[in-house]
Amino acid sequence: MRHSYEFLLQALFARIAHLPRCSTLQGAYECLQTSWLQVNQEHESSRRMLHHVVTRSLCAEDGWQNLDGDPCRKESDHQPGVWVNLHRNGSIVFERVLPEGGSTILFAHPGTGVRMPKGPIVLSGTHSAW
Repeated sequence: MRHSYEFLLQALFARIAHLPRCSTLQGAYECLQTSWLQVNQEHESSRRMLHHVVTRSLCAEDGWQNLDGDPCRKESDHQPGVWVNLHRNGSIVFERVLPEGGSTILFAHPGTGVRMPKGPIVLSGTHSAW
């Protein structure tokens, strides 16, 4: 059965809300990636979607912006105007950017880490698809 992106997003929020808080950017990314894959598997998303999820990575080529900053962010591949923001302290924030300006927070999972100074982010073996 095909579910809407909004349905899958709500399932993702529910899953992440029950997980321990992350303390680093990489921890937040891994939590998000694993949870998004599990939600898509549980709700029987298409093979194409599952492939899309596991073959994306946390890099500019896959749409991530501000990788050297805090937060780094990416607009959803499936719902224009929905952005995921990953913070260096482990926070995960989803927002809907409104066409008339401003935004609405859809979900926030606070991190536990201490804010880190800005600088390069070195990640290895990570994937995403939002």
